[in-house]
Amino acid sequence: MMIDTKLKAREVNEYGYCVLESVYNEDECRQMRAALESLCDERGGLTPDIAYRSFHPFLQLRPEMGTFFGKAEVVETMAEVLQDDVHLVHSGGRVSGGYVKPIMVPWHHHYSWEIPSGGLNRDQPERILCNIYVDGSIPEVGQLVVLPRGLNDPIDQPFQDKWVDWPGQMVVYAPPGSVVIFDTALWHTAKRGTQPGNRHLCGGHYQGWHNPKPHHEDNNSDSSGLAMYKRDLSVLRRLIDGS
Repeated sequence: MMIDTKLKAREVNEYGYCVLESVYNEDECRQMRAALESLCDERGGLTPDIAYRSFHPFLQLRPEMGTFFGKAEVVETMAEVLQDDVHLVHSGGRVSGGYVKPIMVPWHHHYSWEIPSGGLNRDQPERILCNIYVDGSIPEVGQLVVLPRGLNDPIDQPFQDKWVDWPGQMVVYAPPGSVVIFDTALWHTAKRGTQPGNRHLCGGHYQGWHNPKPHHEDNNSDSSGLAMYKRDLSVLRRLIDGS
């Protein structure tokens, strides 16, 4: 598929996020869903007391999923957003189901670096999230909700209660197999789906290779099990090794 990477980078700078629709086909989504479900089952599944399961580093646990992280058109879009070659610095996965609250997680962001006294003064995000919405961001399975922001808007929490709708929020629609790329400074949450069943999500945090600044959510996705996938897929190898 053809993606206007400059347009998508501009959307991230202007709104804090962009959507790449239906990047992954039905078979690819089935494979990702099966990998996430198997991890969830290995850890005891979902219960009324455990409404979701998270898996980190996802690519160490399921290295065969590296082929989906190495999707060329997605990496090219991230490179345009970051204005740099792309480095995978965190991989994760998540399965949630009907036991979650109507608002699945409290409002939050992932920006953790010191903000200058004069506020942010960035040309592009230092770090982004790129998540694969295996089942989509649709009412039936649950939707991503964001508070749009400009690149250098303040990050301070704008409202006190993190478990309610916020004025100005936007509910993101994306069909199954879509990707959402967003600035770590973007406040976001998610709504529970209207239909029974599990919601599947995987993805990563990415920085430019010229930005080695550590972050408390960094994890190492590399493993001996990933070696064959890196050998066969140069895009994935560059994400992990830089060459």
